[in-house]
Amino acid sequence: MHCFACFSDIIARTNLTIFSEKTMEDVGEFYRDHRVELVASLPYYLEVSVDRVCGSGTYKKSIEVLKRLNNLGYGFQRFELFVPNCPQS
Repeated sequence: MHCFACFSDIIARTNLTIFSEKTMEDVGEFYRDHRVELVASLPYYLEVSVDRVCGSGTYKKSIEVLKRLNNLGYGFQRFELFVPNCPQS
């Protein structure tokens, strides 16, 4: 029995760039197919700030992943993708 059959709601907390890793490219489809809600973090909404905190290119990777997740149905109707603003101190 899959663990998905045991629970009505499964939430995965993740960073966005992990979905751009070669070995993780199919995880978005897997999560969608199993109705997993995603909670993702992005430390700021400006590219320069994200890249300063998380490394060069992180903002662009994150936006590309958000677009891919949108194409899978996240952010629309039955799926929700939350990207809270988590300011760094």
